[in-house]
Amino acid sequence: MVDLAAGRITAVMKVYPVAAWLARQTPGLVIAVQVPDDPQPLGIGFRHDQPELLAAVNRILADLQRDGSYARLAQKWGVP
Repeated sequence: MVDLAAGRITAVMKVYPVAAWLARQTPGLVIAVQVPDDPQPLGIGFRHDQPELLAAVNRILADLQRDGSYARLAQKWGVP
């Protein structure tokens, strides 16, 4: 998250509870999404000054869930 806040990386994916805690501790960071019904929930963190990236990732994740792609991928790779 330090690299994310410093602008050395664009995004980071972590286990959701950890990502949420780190985002609260680091000004300028936001959590994009928590994947629903995931036994080990993940969150994707972005810098606050990248709203277009945040919106794009949220749209893509919503599309994957809406059209069933997320469920098909989860089944293919044995993700509950």
